Amino acid sequence: METPKVVTFGRTLMDIVIKPLVELPPKHRAEEISFAKNVPGGSAVNTAIALHQLHCPAVVVSAIGKDVLGSALRDEIEGLGVRTHFVVSEGKQTSFCLVALDPDGGARYLYTVGADCLLDSTIFCQEKVVKFLKAPSTKHVHFGGVNLLHGLEPQAFADSVKKMKSTYPHLTISMDLSKVLVYGTANQAAVGKADVVFGTQDEAAALIGEGKLSLQRLGASILDLGARVFFLKLGNMGSAVFSHNRPEAQIIQTRNVSATANNLNGPGDVYAASIIRNICQCGGRDDAMNAPPERWAEWGQEATSYALDYITRKLVSWEAANPLKPYTGAERWTTTTVRSKIFDNDEGNSSIRKG
Repeated sequence: METPKVVTFGRTLMDIVIKPLVELPPKHRAEEISFAKNVPGGSAVNTAIALHQLHCPAVVVSAIGKDVLGSALRDEIEGLGVRTHFVVSEGKQTSFCLVALDPDGGARYLYTVGADCLLDSTIFCQEKVVKFLKAPSTKHVHFGGVNLLHGLEPQAFADSVKKMKSTYPHLTISMDLSKVLVYGTANQAAVGKADVVFGTQDEAAALIGEGKLSLQRLGASILDLGARVFFLKLGNMGSAVFSHNRPEAQIIQTRNVSATANNLNGPGDVYAASIIRNICQCGGRDDAMNAPPERWAEWGQEATSYALDYITRKLVSWEAANPLKPYTGAERWTTTTVRSKIFDNDEGNSSIRKG
C-alpha cells in the first residue's frame, strides 16, 4: 500500500445497508427486501476511502472488537487499498449501523456504540500512530464524528489536539462534527484547535449551544472558537465557506442536481475528503491556511459536486455488484455560482453540470 498522506481518527463500523424500507413490518411478521449489502462505514473510514479514490492515500486509526465483524471490517477496508491501524478490544464488540433506505433514497440509521467509540487520548501516543504523524509524507490529520468518540474526555481531547499541533507543526488538522447532537457544547475546546471544521447547521448549532442562528452568525461562532476555516454543509443546496481572512459567508449553490439516495450515509465525509485532498496538494500548512478566500470557495465547489457524483456512482456499483472505480477526473463536476451573501430561496441561475 502507498505511504499515507492523511491520518484519519474516529468512527469505524460496518454499515448494513438495506432497501427499500418504507416502515418496519408489523410485530411477528417478516418482509422481503430487494437489496442488502455490508459495507465499511463510519466517518473516519468513509473519508479515508474517498481519499484513496482521489489518489490521496490515508490510514484509518480506530478500534474494532475481537470478533468476526471486526475481522471482516478490517479486510474490507484494506481490500479497498486503505491502510488501517486498529486497537482490538477484548471487551467491546465492533460497531455496526443498520442503514435502511426509503424508496426515494432517504436513509434511517440504527447504530451501536462499540469499540471505536471508546478510544481515549492514549491512542495518540502509541508508537505506530506517532510514526504515522512524524512521517514526512503525512500532511494532514482528520477527526471524523468527534461527538461520538465517548472515550475522548473533552478536555483531554482538546489538550491532545493542542499538543499534536505544537509537536507536528507541519500538519493541518480537520474535524467533522457528528449527526448525534446530544453531546452539544462539550467539544468546543477541541474543535477550536482544528484548522478546518466541517458540519451541518444542526451540528454547528448544537456545538455552539444556541438555537436557530443565521448562517452568518453560525459561521462566525465556529471561527470564534479558533478554527481557521468552516465548511457549512447545506445538502443539495450546496455549502457555505467561512474563513479567517473572509468571515462573511461564501455560498456555493447547486441547482438541477440528479443524484439518487442523496441522504445516504457518507456524502459529508466524501465532501471532507475532497477538501483535504486539495489541502494536501498545497506546499505546506501555512500555504493552505493562508490560501485566498476564493480558493476555499473553489475547493468547496469541487467538494459539493464530487460528493454527489461519488454517492451516485457508489450506489450504481453496489447494485451492479462491481467495485467502485477510482475517480479519474476525466469527468469533473463544476458549479456555476459562488455568492458572498447569506443563502436565500431565490431561484438564481446556478447549476451543476459535467464539464
